[in-house]
Amino acid sequence: MSITNTHELTCTCGETLHATVVESLNAVNHPELRQEVMDRTLHVFPCGYCGARTMVEHRFLYFDFERRQILGVYLRDDLARARECAEHVMEVYCQRLRDDAPEAVRDLAKDFLVRVVFGYEELREKLVADDAGLSDLVVEALKCELIAGDERIRAANVVTLRLDEVTAAGDLAFIGDWMVPPTVPLEVTVPRAAYEEVAAGRATLLERIPGLASGPHVSLLRLALPPS
Repeated sequence: MSITNTHELTCTCGETLHATVVESLNAVNHPELRQEVMDRTLHVFPCGYCGARTMVEHRFLYFDFERRQILGVYLRDDLARARECAEHVMEVYCQRLRDDAPEAVRDLAKDFLVRVVFGYEELREKLVADDAGLSDLVVEALKCELIAGDERIRAANVVTLRLDEVTAAGDLAFIGDWMVPPTVPLEVTVPRAAYEEVAAGRATLLERIPGLASGPHVSLLRLALPPS
């Protein structure tokens, strides 16, 4: 089951909001919470008085046994201690799915997507990629190529791109991600063939782009981290 707590928030208008926040999200038992992640409405609370929407950033564990996913969700500000967060996710994974689990569960655990993510948008894009059968390592490498090869993207000063959706035609649609979003979002769509071209060289990706991934942390933003 999912674990929740109630927090009191103060809207900008001064009204008190009672917000139900997840501490642990079980997507099998509570698919509506998974849908909120996909709809970008998780932990977004409207004020009944003025209508303003308040988002609560919160750390929690995301678990989906049917899709074989376990992700530790942290704040974007936690990126500075990414290694510590990644180690914690691996500890949870080992305890729940390997060390103390029945043999049948341990066999399934080998196929789990185990990731540490920073912010709800990164959580969402991992789910989008996994649902589409995409390797997130290849997706992150594709982002590197797109940013390096497109002056429009570099000029927009994005910190990274986020996989927004995989279209019915198989195209990958990205949106720009800024620390402070601009008025007009940046949208980039590439054909599936661009992904497949990068995927063809997957075996040597980490040789060509060192630091793109380490353990459960797979992200272009790792390249901005100081050496551990």
